[in-house]
Order: sequence, then C-alpha cells, then structure tokens
Amino acid sequence: MGIDDWVWIDKKAEGLSQFEGKSLIGPERVNPDYYVFISSHFIDEIGSFLENKKMYEWDDWIYAIERAYYEGLLEHPNDPLVPELLMEDLNGIEDDLKEVVKVIPYEIEKKELEAFAKSLNFEDVYRINSNKRYRRKIMEYFITEKLHDLSSFNENDVFLDLGAAGSPFAKFLHDKRNISAFALDLEEGEFSQESYYLCEDATRTHFKDNSVSGASMHSSFEMFLYNADTALIQEMARVLKKDSKLVIAPLYMHKQYLSTCSPNNYGKGYADDESLECIRTDCWSWIPLARFYDVRALEKRVLTPAREHGLMPTVYSLPDDEVEKDEFVYLKFILELKKQ
Repeated sequence: MGIDDWVWIDKKAEGLSQFEGKSLIGPERVNPDYYVFISSHFIDEIGSFLENKKMYEWDDWIYAIERAYYEGLLEHPNDPLVPELLMEDLNGIEDDLKEVVKVIPYEIEKKELEAFAKSLNFEDVYRINSNKRYRRKIMEYFITEKLHDLSSFNENDVFLDLGAAGSPFAKFLHDKRNISAFALDLEEGEFSQESYYLCEDATRTHFKDNSVSGASMHSSFEMFLYNADTALIQEMARVLKKDSKLVIAPLYMHKQYLSTCSPNNYGKGYADDESLECIRTDCWSWIPLARFYDVRALEKRVLTPAREHGLMPTVYSLPDDEVEKDEFVYLKFILELKKQ
C-alpha cells in the first residue's frame, strides 16, 4: 500500500514528541486527511518496542486487524483469484442445470417480502444501513419460509437450521412462531446461551429417524469441508419425515468447479481434489472453504447421492432482476431436497 513508516497515537501525547525514535501524536491530530491503519507489517516491530519497555502485556490491547488475511495476500501474490462471474454466465449455468435436474422459475412478491422482513426485525443483526447484502439475507429466509410453508408449523414440528450458530432465524421461529426450531453448528455463536442452539455436527445429529419436519441452510452448505456436503445429504435423508424437505439457499454454482478460500487458507489442504482452488478477498481470514459447484460436480456430490437416498431434488431460479449479486456472491439458485 506504499506505507513505509508508522507513528504512535496516544491520548497523552503533548505537542510533537517522540517515543523510541517514532513520532508520538495525540488523537486530536488525526483528521479526515489521515489514514489510520493497524498494520500487520509493523506489528512485530511495535511489539518488540513495547517489550523492551517491559510492557509485556502489549498483545492484550494492541493487535493487527486481520493480520492473517493480509499476510496471506502477501504470501500468495500470483495465485488465482475467484474467476469473474457474469449474469449471462448464470443463465448459461441454468440451461445446463436443466439437463440434470428439474428447474422451476421462482418469483418473489415484493410486498410479501417487505412484510416478512418487518416480522423478522433483523435490521440491527444484519446492519440494514451498512450491509450491502442485507436484502439478500432476508430473501434467503423468506424463500425458506415459503418453500416450507412455515406458517403451518407448530410446536410439534422439529425444524433444523444448519450451519447457523450466528443466525437469529431459529430464535425467530422458536420465539415468534412457536416452532421446535434448532440451530446446529460445529462452533458456538452469538446465541449459544439458548438451549436450542446446538454445537453439533450436522452430518451426525442426535435426532431420531424420520423425526424432522423441515431443515434449511442459509449461506452455509458451501462451507461443509471435504465430503461433508454429501454426508449432510445422507443425514437429512435419515432424519427428515416423508414429504419433508431441506432447502438450501443459495445454491452456489459457477462456470467451473471452485474451492474458494481466504488468502491465509490457500494451499492448506481444504480444497476439493477436482476443483480449482482460488483466493477470495471479500471475507477476511475466516473461510477455509466456500465451494462453488459446476453442473458435473453438483450432480456427482449432491444430486446423485440425494436420489440414491430418497431425496428428490428441485432447483428454483430467480429472474435476473431479482438476483442479489455482489461479484461472485449471489442469490439466484435454491436447492430443494424433498424426502419421498
């Protein structure tokens, strides 16, 4: 970024002063003409200065924001980024999907979506004023609501939201809809104090055979490592009741089979063997894998195993003018797997 020096900023600084050879300025001197960074490049140097001053607890209060991410970028300057994906590419993918699975056009009624968004009241959780993907997230939940007909569920219906530790959706269904909803994730999240937010492997759940009335995945299916995507299909075939379904929104497709990851996770062994591993720069350091299928990989890893285990696949496709797309992150395809 062209940065070759750094300064200290301290509220106790008086005028122009120095600390260990570096300028020390007060926060009042920081104005809109300044760029303020906590730099991963200098964090070790800064830490050494502080340790030499016997400030051994420095790492409790000063740290490099997303250090792993930036170091990953520096380590992999020439490795592939996620290939471009255009709307016409998505339309071509849809044509190819029609060769292997039933594809149904799906249109969202705007007034219904607006009313649903108000009932969710997720504006603060998903930062409606600053999150450019807010509407897409609400659309995911709305599609799940409609495809499952969740308004017909009650306290006797078990509903699973998978890969959902940080999602408020299960809490909404539990508190506002009186549904026996559970959120499952390998890690604890924001709502882990709730007894129905379970730290549990979605591919090996404790739920009994034929006991679940419905399940959903919202921007999580693509992150199931190794063969967990296929294992998840098998587990849902076990726990779902007859005529119940799993809804996956979105179903991420691309022109080619991709294993995308944060730069610090590139080359760490998370990528699928037959895929192109590539770096994404929109997600900081926390994604070891986000899988994008091509049609062949989808058929091999998802559609065929689903059919073999009694789940009938259907893909729903939003019209172009309804697609929430941010480069390669988008909501166009939704996968429904219905137990026969």
